[in-house]
Amino acid sequence: MGKVKAFNFELTGNKAVFYPGQWVSGDCKLVVNEALKIKSFNIRLIGEAGYCLKKGGQVKKREFVLPVQTQVIYGPATISMGEHVHQFRFQIPPENLPTSFEGEYGFIRYSLVGAIDRPWKDQITTRKMFSVWEYVDCNNPLLSAPQVGQSEKLQKGGCCSPAKRSYITLQLDRRGYCPGENVIVSLKVEDFPPGIIVKMMLTMVSMFKMNDTPQNKSGQTKRDVLQTCTIGTVPTGAKSHRFPNASLQIPSVPPTIRWKGKSGLGIQVFYLAEVKMFKKKGKKAKQFWHVNVPVTMGTIPLNPANAQLTHAPLRATLSNNRASQMMEPPPYDQFDVSPSAPPMLANFSDVPPSYEECCLGSSALEPAAPSAPAENIYGDQSFVPSYTIARGARLDYSFADQ
Repeated sequence: MGKVKAFNFELTGNKAVFYPGQWVSGDCKLVVNEALKIKSFNIRLIGEAGYCLKKGGQVKKREFVLPVQTQVIYGPATISMGEHVHQFRFQIPPENLPTSFEGEYGFIRYSLVGAIDRPWKDQITTRKMFSVWEYVDCNNPLLSAPQVGQSEKLQKGGCCSPAKRSYITLQLDRRGYCPGENVIVSLKVEDFPPGIIVKMMLTMVSMFKMNDTPQNKSGQTKRDVLQTCTIGTVPTGAKSHRFPNASLQIPSVPPTIRWKGKSGLGIQVFYLAEVKMFKKKGKKAKQFWHVNVPVTMGTIPLNPANAQLTHAPLRATLSNNRASQMMEPPPYDQFDVSPSAPPMLANFSDVPPSYEECCLGSSALEPAAPSAPAENIYGDQSFVPSYTIARGARLDYSFADQ
């Protein structure tokens, strides 16, 4: 056993989630078995994004997402044997910071790092990870309004019948959701040849895009299906049909992220509600068409009182099959859902505190001091971000009657 017996952080109130503008405070506890001569002891607040070739792999590129803040505990000194408790307090900058994220090819991380430098010896470090949530408010009128998308397909004609167009329209009760809520959809198919559709499925898709150059010429893309359910099929003999009440519950996933750093490193996370249609081919069902609608994943749930507001009539937008394979979200400022400065602290009581760890699992962390031996590394070795969970999500299908 070395001279250090314990070295760890304890956050005030065991808090694990923060918004920009809030204070991160607590105690840093250091227990030493015998007198420890040091050059310096400091605590830092760090926020950084990174790019790697695989989950848990070597970081190829990194960039700070906020200025590093440092609190010096000791200069050159000798720390006596026993337990030492040092208080710290940092304010997360009151600006629109990207949400904590752990992906296969990249990450956005916020942490506290304690570092003890010793004369002619390896550094001793400890680390405490925590989650930061960007402000993506589902109460914004543009996110609480119903969302609709439409796709068309030209059905081939025969020698005695002309070609004709078929349509599929997918409507959501709103654009913005938080994890834990139900994405409620209304689906309508029109002018299909009877019997061609044998199965339809509703899926919630997450899209991840990483770029590591300003020109976006290199990077990684990943598509994951989060949830899926079978809607059904068009009744026998019918050319058109409406499915008014399909729904999927959103698991604990990151909010919509669209961050780009000064070096060109960029991370995007966005979501699609998608309906796939299958036709019979031999003994199997083969997908032949789909339609999707973008979904904005938020961090501040919709207040039920705002759900009763009336909205302008919906207009369908055509979804091109090729383009919809990678549909990028519009900039945040188009929807004005992520303010440049956070609300006043008095408004935080309106935000539900419920959150859960991300359903995508944990990520291993590289050491805070890569050259230090394992016995000098304390604190978190892996991390799972936590995200908003909206409890008691309503199920309201009235929008489908519009």
